[in-house]
Amino acid sequence: MQIVELDRARRFKLARERAGIREYSFRNTYELVEFVASEIRASKIKYTKLAKKADCHPHTVSNIACRVTVAPRVSTVLNILKALGYEIFVRG
Repeated sequence: MQIVELDRARRFKLARERAGIREYSFRNTYELVEFVASEIRASKIKYTKLAKKADCHPHTVSNIACRVTVAPRVSTVLNILKALGYEIFVRG
C-alpha cells in the first residue's frame, strides 16, 4: 500500500505542529478510554474537582481512572477530556 500526501495536506500538518496541536487517533473505544484513564491519573487533579468540571460523579472519574469502568458513555469521556483542557474534533 502506498500513501500519497498532497502538498496542501503537508503544509497543514506543518502548521499544526508549529502551533503545538497534537492529534490522536484511536482504533476503538477501549483505546480512547485507556487514554482518558491515563490522562486522568497524570493530571494530578482531584477526582471531585475534575468530576465537577466534567459534570459527572466523582466515582465515575475514579472508576475510569482505575479501569473499573471500561465502557463509559461517550458523552462522559468527552466531558472529562474537555475538563482536562482538550479540544475535541471528530473526523469520520
